[in-house]
Amino acid sequence: RVVMAISNTLIHVWRMVLAVIVGGPVLLKMALRAKGFAYAFDRGLMNLPIFGSLIAMFSLSRFTHNLAMLYKAGIPLLRGLEICRNLVGNRAIEIALDEVRQGVLEGTPFSKCLSAHDVFPQTLVTMISTGETSGTLDVALQSVSEYYNKIIPRRIKIVFSIFDQVMMISLITVVGVVALSVILPILQLWDVR
Repeated sequence: RVVMAISNTLIHVWRMVLAVIVGGPVLLKMALRAKGFAYAFDRGLMNLPIFGSLIAMFSLSRFTHNLAMLYKAGIPLLRGLEICRNLVGNRAIEIALDEVRQGVLEGTPFSKCLSAHDVFPQTLVTMISTGETSGTLDVALQSVSEYYNKIIPRRIKIVFSIFDQVMMISLITVVGVVALSVILPILQLWDVR
């Protein structure tokens, strides 16, 4: 009955399902042009249970790597933050970097400005604080970038190993339900005889 109900539902609403599959990404792309929605969307992605930390790491790795290169090349920190803001690819981190830049402009230490935002992990803030006090900010930023470059592939492996298990359990469940929907009526007919 469950399988037949699902089948009948899909037969009657297949146009709506197709419209959601095709139109969903287009509507999402249009909605992401709105600053508020893009911020909420990126923030939501970063809070996802398994993938969230990985998404944040990608953006933070990009930020630290580019800022390290710019700072090492002699570009001032404020200008570097302005450039890096457009390279992170995450609206939540972009807005945080705007506020960090404003704080640095007002004379607050860079690491203290970063610690005011929860999008920057404590490890990153501590390493940057150490580099800032010792006068080797570019080295500290590069170290953070290298740390993320080492940890990201490991985290991807873990995520995909979890994803494989979830896919396997989902497929077994679907096949099991379909098999039961075929076998149970046959067994019931056999009992009637």
